Amino acid sequence: MESRESFDCATQPNLYAGSMTFRSSFALALILGAAGVLNAATPAQSLLDQAKRAFQSGHREEAVTIATRMIEADPKDPNNYFLRARFHDLMGQREAALKDYDKLLEVSPEAQEVHYHRGVIHFLLGHIQAAAADFDQLAAAQPEKMPALWQRGIVLYYAGRYEDGHKQFEMHHKVNPNDVENAVWDFLCIAREKGIDEARKQLMPASGDTRIPMNEIYALFAGKGSPDEIFQRVDAAKADSLVEPAYRFYAHFYVALYYEATGNAALRREHLQKAVDLKLKNEYMWEVARVHLDLLNSGRLK
Repeated sequence: MESRESFDCATQPNLYAGSMTFRSSFALALILGAAGVLNAATPAQSLLDQAKRAFQSGHREEAVTIATRMIEADPKDPNNYFLRARFHDLMGQREAALKDYDKLLEVSPEAQEVHYHRGVIHFLLGHIQAAAADFDQLAAAQPEKMPALWQRGIVLYYAGRYEDGHKQFEMHHKVNPNDVENAVWDFLCIAREKGIDEARKQLMPASGDTRIPMNEIYALFAGKGSPDEIFQRVDAAKADSLVEPAYRFYAHFYVALYYEATGNAALRREHLQKAVDLKLKNEYMWEVARVHLDLLNSGRLK
């Protein structure tokens, strides 16, 4: 599991995640330069190196200051806004990151892949319709990326676009056929639109997901298991203190989603709260659970 706090300007962003866990090493040079998203020149290498070193050594405000100097020196270079946006994002300063992504797209509207990053930020801030619009923009501009965008499917679920979400998860299944979470989110979209019986009929196969307790979660949604079996699997797992909370989080979150699909509001809230209370750092699906609870508490999700 990668940390959201890693920052690597030399690796390709993983839009093709093999499971619904957060992938956080995003490219600067490759996304906005070599990858062909932008035709802009890269930032001055010396300042870029200074910013990276400062951030990686824990001097994060200094890194932001250097990125700001780069913007002031060349306010038309979108790479500079991307760099500072990534720093803000990894520091948890999402509103500031959003402003930088907005400015980047103002300076360089052709930077279509930035809609992915801005869509994620909008979602984490609870801006569901804005997040959906960003993902739709990326999907329209770069349809070859559509199968990879499971994050879009989750956003569409919360946007109430269940048929579109179902189509997104169907596409993702073609490139990631073993992912239980993808099958479950597809189930949730179908259940909202056509009911739980139809969702069970259309439950896509997902064998080979070795993560604990994914097999038990799949059995629950297939109508062949129970929440107790999920928690028994977690309790029986020989896990160290670093991974055990993740097992328990996934158990509570997907049991909560099961109760959402089957109409038990009290148990949905109980397990959702337990999932969020685990406070898993750097885990995208924990962020999804947090957003879910926020939407529920605000009355925006029924």
